[in-house]
Amino acid sequence: MAINIRRANEKDAKTVHDFEIALQKETHDLYKNSKFKEFAKLELRDIKKYTTKDYVKWLASTKNKTDVELTKIWYVAEESGKIVGDIYAEIRCDEGMLVKDRGYIDSLYILKNHRKKGYAKKLLAAILTWFKKKKIKHLYLNVDLINAPAEKLYKKFGFKPCKYEMHLEF
Repeated sequence: MAINIRRANEKDAKTVHDFEIALQKETHDLYKNSKFKEFAKLELRDIKKYTTKDYVKWLASTKNKTDVELTKIWYVAEESGKIVGDIYAEIRCDEGMLVKDRGYIDSLYILKNHRKKGYAKKLLAAILTWFKKKKIKHLYLNVDLINAPAEKLYKKFGFKPCKYEMHLEF
């Protein structure tokens, strides 16, 4: 099957929103069944924060802009016209950070029955190309400790651990 990678548009909003919810639920389940059970309750905190209408607005706002004009972008992977995965990334200009303009990959999701078929690699390659066009040289992402397949993928692309987050709950 041919893989088609394209920029998401407002017609994709429901699917992209559904993928974000699925990603959070799957992460929740990974934690729930791991030695880090206490984190399971943290993952679903924002699951209803945004609606499909919010995604429609965001995606519609990018309609008449080129990829290079955007500071946030969503790509989708299609197989036979069906969306099977997505990736979202943005440029963050955080004051006080070591690197001011930095790329951040926020989410990458592939439907379960389409994993291990190269979709994630193609989406990641598309995002990296976008960052290069934007002249962003420092990229970051978070990967959960329990998500070994994602960590392996990112390392194949040259990502290296640079810090880790610690957690304390009162």
